[in-house]
Amino acid sequence: MADYFEWQDSYSVGVRKFDDAHKKLLGITNNFVNACMDNMPLEDLTDLLTDLIRYTHYHFRDEEDLMKETGYTLFNKHRAQHDDLFDQVLKFTDDFFHMRIEKPKITEFMMSWLLAHILEEDMKYKEHFAKLGIH
Repeated sequence: MADYFEWQDSYSVGVRKFDDAHKKLLGITNNFVNACMDNMPLEDLTDLLTDLIRYTHYHFRDEEDLMKETGYTLFNKHRAQHDDLFDQVLKFTDDFFHMRIEKPKITEFMMSWLLAHILEEDMKYKEHFAKLGIH
């Protein structure tokens, strides 16, 4: 099945390890959306959501560590946005597991949260890291 998200160069935040992490998150999200569309068993969907939650947590902490280490001025705001976004992912996941939300609604959420965060919030640190020579 086709990917719903394809990486675009315009998504690059200029830090290779973060771009690689974003690509991986896009891949996990694509796998989840495809599994939903293919009516995969709940167990398979659970595994994909678990992967997404774990990797999202890892990636957010990785970004935050570098922001803090380099004195990024929007660090506290960005961390709070990560916390809010992570809480949303957990809530949607819980709702999905308890059948309080339908597949189309969670796939719509999954398809929008990652790109919106990258394009709106992560782009704000691009210049900061570039000035420090962090690629």
